Amino acid sequence: MAGLFWQESFTNHKGTESHAFTAGEALERFNFVKRDPADSFTVILATSIDEAIGYVLVKRGRIVQIGEVIEVMMGEWNKNSSGGSSGEYTPQGETTAQVGGIALGTDLGTTPVTVQSILDMMLYPDVGPQTNINTSPSDGLYEVGDVQSSVDLSSNISQGTAPLTLFTFSKSGSGIIFSDPSPSPGTETFTDTDGVSDDTTYTATVTDGTFTDTATATFTFVPVYYYGVDSPGLDLSSDGGGLTKVLQVETPSYSADFSPTVQVYYYAYPDAYQPLISILDDNGFETISDWTVTTGVNITNSFGEVISYRVYEFNNLTTQVNFTNTFIEVP
Repeated sequence: MAGLFWQESFTNHKGTESHAFTAGEALERFNFVKRDPADSFTVILATSIDEAIGYVLVKRGRIVQIGEVIEVMMGEWNKNSSGGSSGEYTPQGETTAQVGGIALGTDLGTTPVTVQSILDMMLYPDVGPQTNINTSPSDGLYEVGDVQSSVDLSSNISQGTAPLTLFTFSKSGSGIIFSDPSPSPGTETFTDTDGVSDDTTYTATVTDGTFTDTATATFTFVPVYYYGVDSPGLDLSSDGGGLTKVLQVETPSYSADFSPTVQVYYYAYPDAYQPLISILDDNGFETISDWTVTTGVNITNSFGEVISYRVYEFNNLTTQVNFTNTFIEVP
C-alpha cells in the first residue's frame, strides 16, 4: 500500500478501536466527522501501517493541534507521493464541524480542489481589519437641552490580511462626515463642530474591499426623573424644586430611598411615559392609594427646556430614615 497513511486509535464507550486511512480520507474525516468530546484519540502518521513517524493527542476543540497534525501529515505525504491527481481532495458539500478557519456549515462544494487550498483555508484563513471609536465628550446619556457643541472622534484601526482601502466616520441623520480613501493602520481623528443636541450615533467604518468592521458611539438625550421629600404642595416648576435628579431612560420599575422629617414623599417623571400601576413601600405593602398624582406639570430644567411631568405626592406627613419606595409603571 503506497503513500502516507493515517492510523487512528481511539477509546470510547465501545472500547478501543483502530482504523487506517489514506491521507485524503483522513483529511475528510477532520472536515466532516463530529467527535464525541468524551472520546480520546491517539493519531499516528506513517509511511506504512507499521512504520510510525510521529503521533499527536487530539481532543475535540483543539483546532491548533488538529492543524499541526494535518500539516505534518501532508508534509510527509508530499515527500513520499509522486504528485499528480493524488494532490487533489474532493469536498462533500457543507461541513458539519468547524476546523480552523473553515466554519461550521461552509459549503465547499463537490468539485475536486488541491489539498493545499483546503489546508490554507483551515490554517491560514483571511482576516479582516478592525476598528473602534472614542468620543470627547464621552458618548452616553445626557439631559435634554445639554447640547454638546463639538465632538472629537478618534478610531484605532488595524489591518488584517489585505491592505486597507477606506475609512469613514458617519453621523446619523448626516451620513459620512469624514473619509480617508488611503488609510494606514493607526489612529484616525475628526472633530464634528456641529456637535449634538438630540439622539445621535457616530459610526467608524474600515474596509479592505472584502472585509468590513464598524464601531459605534451613541449620544442619548432624556428628561430626568425627580424624587425626594419636602413640605406638601412643593412647586416643582423650576427644575424640580430642589428634588434629587436622576438621569436615566424610561424604566418599568425604580426604587429610591427617602428620609423625611415630618414631610411627604415626591416622585416625578415625564408625562410621555407610562403611568404607575403600583407603589410598594419599604415593607412591600401597596401604597399607591396613599399618593396623589397630578399630570401636565410643566417643569423647566436647568438648560431651559420645558417638559410636561407626572407628579406623585404622598398624602401623609411622615418621618423615616432611608425608607425605600418602589415605583412600578404599567407594562
